[in-house]
Amino acid sequence: MNQNAISFKLRLNFLLPLLISTLLSIVLFLYSFKQIPEALTQLHLTGMRLYHVLILFFMASLIVVIFRHFNIVRQMETERCQLFEKIDEYNLLNEATGDAIWKLDMRTMRTEVNSKLVALLGYSKEAIAGNPQWWEDNLHPEDKPRMIALFQEAVTGSRLTCEAEYRFRCQDGKYLHFYDRTFIKRDPQGKVIYMIGAMQDVTRQKNLQRELIRQRIRYEHEMTRAVMEAQEKERENIGHNLHDNVNQLLASVNLYVNALKNKEAIDLEILNLASKTINIAIKEVRSLSHHIIPPWFKEKSLVNAIADHCNDILQSKQFEISFQHQDFNESKLDNDLKLHIYRIFQEQFSNTMKYSQCHYLHIELATTQKELIFRIMDDGVGFDPEKVKNGIGLLNIRKRVELFDGTLQIHSAPGEGSRLCVRIPLPDFGSEFKDMGVQELIA
Repeated sequence: MNQNAISFKLRLNFLLPLLISTLLSIVLFLYSFKQIPEALTQLHLTGMRLYHVLILFFMASLIVVIFRHFNIVRQMETERCQLFEKIDEYNLLNEATGDAIWKLDMRTMRTEVNSKLVALLGYSKEAIAGNPQWWEDNLHPEDKPRMIALFQEAVTGSRLTCEAEYRFRCQDGKYLHFYDRTFIKRDPQGKVIYMIGAMQDVTRQKNLQRELIRQRIRYEHEMTRAVMEAQEKERENIGHNLHDNVNQLLASVNLYVNALKNKEAIDLEILNLASKTINIAIKEVRSLSHHIIPPWFKEKSLVNAIADHCNDILQSKQFEISFQHQDFNESKLDNDLKLHIYRIFQEQFSNTMKYSQCHYLHIELATTQKELIFRIMDDGVGFDPEKVKNGIGLLNIRKRVELFDGTLQIHSAPGEGSRLCVRIPLPDFGSEFKDMGVQELIA
């Protein structure tokens, strides 16, 4: 109930009994004059009675007015207490949210703010309320055109809410990033009465996002550099293999052929040596090709590709190899993932051959409903993972694992061998597994 309605109700309660009593007095007076011809002798008595009746009526009316006045005052006090209670609840909620709250009255262009906004921006409530251009003047120059256009659209349109991110200048001259969500109150004709907004300081989140982007770019540059170094190293290794192995073998074959040219009869021993040397060169080229060119997984399974690579290495009889691939469902892997697993295997296998000095190597490949598990373990001399964590080989492995949101675990120590475990999440295709192989010893 507003103040005007309460005032009108009070005046009505005072005047209504008085008006009724006055009208009743006039009626009684006219009635008494009508009876004069019949009872002039009783005029004095009737007047006295009428006087007493009017006195009683006035007293009763006064009591009713006083009683109703106290009821209205009590009702006003109750509503006043409820109003202050609502105001206290609003202020408490305003402070509890932790947001900077503002209200713009479009009729007076006066802005009201809470204490959180004052503390956040440094402006006083009086300075904000007395400057209609306060918000517009402190917008970041790069954000101002966009925000003014959004404000005009909100005023002239029909929307009831709007939200935006922008930079706003504090009293000390620094700019903070804010996420502002605004609610718009309109009259029945659609004209804006006022706007209420909640400003959240997202400067820290923005700074963290920028730092994350910088770190990601720096990491990508480092990975690109590592990949390029790995490629150069791979080219160098290929050049050394071609020069030291294949080139020397072909040179030997050339000597055998020249020796045969100087003989009148064919020397079978020299011819056999030449043929044997050519076969060795072919094997060297084949081994080098397998290392460079990835297997074609539409024609060859990942299990067979790893097994063939192990069989090629086993001819050197450096160490024993076991390959366990039971519980492995290859149909759950696409060709891209197969290729990266194969490259991880090649990288770790090459590290093992160069540095581990092991006698036994164990390879394990398995799938569950949720993930692919790939392990390589050896009983070699081991190493300190902290000292080689930035090595090109491990960086390449880690990069391939991260491409599939997987995890890489390396456990090793000097004299304790090494264990590499890769886990990569897989789509859930159901609980049916196909046993794609059994444990076998390749030796």
